[in-house]
Amino acid sequence: MKNSKKNKIIDIATSLFAKQGFENISIKQLAMEAHVNVASISYYFGGKDPLYQVILQNHFSPALKSLQEIETITGLTATERLTQVIVKLKRQQPYLTSFWHYERLRGPTNGSSIVKQYTAELYHCLFTCLRQGISEQEFIPTLQQHHLTILLLEIIHSPFCAPGLMTESTPLVKDDYKDYSNQAFYIFIQGIKRIENCPNKQSFIG
Repeated sequence: MKNSKKNKIIDIATSLFAKQGFENISIKQLAMEAHVNVASISYYFGGKDPLYQVILQNHFSPALKSLQEIETITGLTATERLTQVIVKLKRQQPYLTSFWHYERLRGPTNGSSIVKQYTAELYHCLFTCLRQGISEQEFIPTLQQHHLTILLLEIIHSPFCAPGLMTESTPLVKDDYKDYSNQAFYIFIQGIKRIENCPNKQSFIG
């Protein structure tokens, strides 16, 4: 019973914090939405902020672990390694991207340490993949690795915005989040490959 109530609070808080932001949700509102009293939140978590930290840990710790595991895999091309990163992250908690953006807006002083650690690990992983691809002549040699890493890091966390926009702007086209996400990464990866490494050379030649 205790775990059931505790998990319910976490589930409700996760949705509220992800959609409206941590600062915009009062502990009273949270208690009302979860159908518990304020004392229950204090009892299980010690308050709103510790609860928020639990939620961030639940989202970013598995993602961080996945990135660390990918970096230990040997025998992968740069494209294969990038694909592994993308696939692993896309299978993580559904609100990870929302929390990542929200924590960035809170600034370096107020941001959560687990999110900072995740971002640093992801940057390192992506930078390493790009460096490998350039050194092995898989990617265009003139690419600026730092700028490209930042761009890819943004792309990984951006697609959640596009499906809704596409649905509003193009009502005659059936929107599919999964297909959009796959296409976004495919276009990015094909765009940085050397022409001789592309599967369809004609489409890259004027």
